[in-house]
Amino acid sequence: MKAKNVKKVLAIAAVTVMAGSMIGGCGSSGNDDTSGTEKNETDTAEDTGASDTGKDDSEKDAASADSAEGGTKEVVTAWMGSWWEDEIPRIEKGFEEKYPQYDLQVECLPINNYIETAVSAILGGNAPDALALDTLMLGTPIGQGLLQPMDDFMKEYEWSADDFSEGVMNAGVQGGVTYAVPYRTGPTALFYNKTLFDAAGIDYPTDNMPYDQFFDVCKKLTDKDKGVYGFGIAATKNDPANCMSSFGMFFGSTGGAILNEDNSKVTINSPESIKGIQQWVDLYTEGVVPEGCINYAWSADLYPMAQNGQLAMIPMDPVTASSIDEYAQANGFEYGFCVNPGSTDRVGGWHWTIPTGIKNPEGAKAFIDYFLTPDVLSAQDIVQPAVIEAQSMGAWGEERYEVYWKADANATYVLPVVPEYTEIQNIIITELQNILQGKEDVETGCNVMADNIKALRSEWR
Repeated sequence: MKAKNVKKVLAIAAVTVMAGSMIGGCGSSGNDDTSGTEKNETDTAEDTGASDTGKDDSEKDAASADSAEGGTKEVVTAWMGSWWEDEIPRIEKGFEEKYPQYDLQVECLPINNYIETAVSAILGGNAPDALALDTLMLGTPIGQGLLQPMDDFMKEYEWSADDFSEGVMNAGVQGGVTYAVPYRTGPTALFYNKTLFDAAGIDYPTDNMPYDQFFDVCKKLTDKDKGVYGFGIAATKNDPANCMSSFGMFFGSTGGAILNEDNSKVTINSPESIKGIQQWVDLYTEGVVPEGCINYAWSADLYPMAQNGQLAMIPMDPVTASSIDEYAQANGFEYGFCVNPGSTDRVGGWHWTIPTGIKNPEGAKAFIDYFLTPDVLSAQDIVQPAVIEAQSMGAWGEERYEVYWKADANATYVLPVVPEYTEIQNIIITELQNILQGKEDVETGCNVMADNIKALRSEWR
């Protein structure tokens, strides 16, 4: 990748641009892709609503005036997930040092209702100049024409698609137009408890383990009397991203897909899709995952079990993985990581977007370019950089993250980026719950999913 040039921001006129009222404010981070959350796509966080407002226009006016040295600065606003709170002072300071004509004001929002809050803000004319969105959040604003194309940004600031992880970059491109530029890629890697494998006399898992082999290992390592299970899935309907992330790796590995490649046909009930969902369901019905998984989330339920030595294997994000050593020492087990089972995995990540109708599009582009600069992006340790050059810098170049870069290359299955995605997601999860509870078989459930999804759009019927 070309080193980023000093941009021509001095040509930008220094006029006063005030940000509108903010919906939401910095809150505490919850715990997971996204899509989930950014820190971990399946994490949950506290609710936020429209009544949770940030600075109003008069406060923005005062802040802008107070920050100016020898003149008024242009305000640039940005929204991110709440887990970025600790990084914000560094980012604001660095950006303003590089671009002294700007006053950067970053707001941190909890993940629950994040997309609803963002869409409401755009429609109400109160959107931030730069808006961070999870991959699974892109469909609605793109479909409703609420995001500006970013191809001009890519050209002006000399970025190309080759500068980013392929899967997550592709998720932001619709109809040949770039609407979102990724800063975070969100693969997981398979954590495995070596001590449990050794005790059972079973070879450690390897990258892209075939499903049949994986399933057999899960059965051999499950000992319900000891409270030990071969694997863990998150199937709670209360956090849809948990469930969609959990079954995504098995679903995509069989060639399954909710919609076909150009989103023109519903394929959730294709033979490949039925097979993928059946594999996921078998884990539950055969008892190789905890019985409570139907109501489990990753962070609240499954990760603690892995940390306590109760799960032989589980997909784990790099941030969670970075703390596993202390639990392994405390609970007396050794561990390793490899690429998740199957031939492919679900794409996850977070992107920068520029909403329509914002106050300062030029400032937004300058901020996004600064944020994506490899040395700026790699300086944090809370999200896996989507910028390829940053992936070998700082801690991200250490050996412990090597498996995550292999996993990133394996993440090619993109859940549909369509305006109806939220409705589609809810339809799928409702039927998955019915299937897990034995109310219907997989084929019947998939046919119900297909019928209900087709009802969302006339051309799908």
